[in-house]
Amino acid sequence: SSTHFGTLLPYLWLLRSLAFGLAGGLAFGGLAVIQHSVLRSMLTHDEHIPRWRYDRFLDYTADLVIMRKVGGGYRFVHDYVRQYLAKEFAGNEGLS
Repeated sequence: SSTHFGTLLPYLWLLRSLAFGLAGGLAFGGLAVIQHSVLRSMLTHDEHIPRWRYDRFLDYTADLVIMRKVGGGYRFVHDYVRQYLAKEFAGNEGLS
């Protein structure tokens, strides 16, 4: 019976390593990646954002000087545009 355990030992170590790797990944940013992916999938499915190459769309708005790259994100160049769009879509829960 100890021989049987000896053949299972590498698999047990593998399972343990995978479990710790998954837990560590989720604890250190993995959950945010999953949330981001689910949100993008939902917005794409409901046709609220372009299906492919969303980064190109945002870069295009930056080329048109509607948006500006700030760090890893984008901001409206003029606060008036942001306020106008926020006002236009206020109360449209889910934007549908």
